[in-house]
Amino acid sequence: METKKKVPEVRFKGFSGEWEEKKIFEAAPLQRGFDLPKSKMKNGNYPVVMSNGVNEYHSDFMVKGPGVITGRSGTIGNVHYSESNYWPHNTTLWVTCYYENHPRYIYFMYKRLGLQRYGTGSGVPTLNRNDVHDKKIKIPQFNEQVKISDFFQHLDQLITLHQKKYNKLTNIKKAMLEKMFPKNGADVPEIRFEGFEGKWEEIKLSELCTLFADGDWIESKDQSENGIRLLQTGNVGVNLFIDKPDKSKWVSEDTFLNLHCTEIWPGDILISRLPEPAGRACIVPKIKDKAITAVDCTIVRTSEKCENNYLIQYLSTEYYFKIVKNLLAGGTRQRISRSNLGNFLIPIPSLAEQRKIGMILNGIDSLIDLKRKELEKLQNIKKACLEKMFV
Repeated sequence: METKKKVPEVRFKGFSGEWEEKKIFEAAPLQRGFDLPKSKMKNGNYPVVMSNGVNEYHSDFMVKGPGVITGRSGTIGNVHYSESNYWPHNTTLWVTCYYENHPRYIYFMYKRLGLQRYGTGSGVPTLNRNDVHDKKIKIPQFNEQVKISDFFQHLDQLITLHQKKYNKLTNIKKAMLEKMFPKNGADVPEIRFEGFEGKWEEIKLSELCTLFADGDWIESKDQSENGIRLLQTGNVGVNLFIDKPDKSKWVSEDTFLNLHCTEIWPGDILISRLPEPAGRACIVPKIKDKAITAVDCTIVRTSEKCENNYLIQYLSTEYYFKIVKNLLAGGTRQRISRSNLGNFLIPIPSLAEQRKIGMILNGIDSLIDLKRKELEKLQNIKKACLEKMFV
């Protein structure tokens, strides 16, 4: 019989020997939290840790940190770590004893364990600690626990730092979108680049286009294994083209000709008429394949009156989405009609001002995308390390 491994795939230099097998209750058992009288739920120095995070503070403390806490119902697997004193609410389970194991290592162990699978019951699942306690784990000596927990703590700090940078950039972009386009009947924006003046005009979206049409009605029987790429609503994000090579769909050249399909070009804008959210739009990038799009996407090919990089930014504003939401119609799958999209009034400055706005906002988008990729890379590194550095 194959012997189950008792060492991780990836290990820090200087450590050897097999990890010890224990049941969780022998290493870090869980205990139910406590009720707290409402009279004490007030501003204070000590956090009340609930299943969805810290919601209240009170003046008395129940447990001296550090502590590992997880949601017991509803948000099972939402694991917290606290260095300070805290009160574990009755919606949580918490570690009472570490049996000389490192608390932060225990925290990462519980994060990796995936407690969601232990939820039971209909309606709102509840975490049964006894089911978790019987789980067998492999655990290293204390010094190796410290090394592992320090590594993941540093990785978490990097992730938090990149998340803050990403959030800051998205907030800057949100504020700029809010103030750089006229709204509520105004004919100039709140903020304007130096050197530009004069009133903006409003023009219907359809009148800014050399092509304004829905995609093609492609049924399953019309699809093939290769040929011409079929882009769908799932490829359309908010000012983001979402490529999904593993889920790509195709039609043959013969089908393209027989159905008189409309070819889309790099630089065209696709607007999804379906949620979520309806009206989201992206610019089609250069892709290696000839492409068409599905009927629930509207194709926008701008004329010389309008820069596509400017238009895509306006189609990302909250003001635009708010109006689109009011225009949705239909039953279970609400959508905005192409005619309503076409009648949408777009605020238009001079071409020079359009180019300036598009250039600046696209530059911020590039920074946001860079930070998003860096953040995803770190999150993937952590996921891989959690898989390979534990047994």
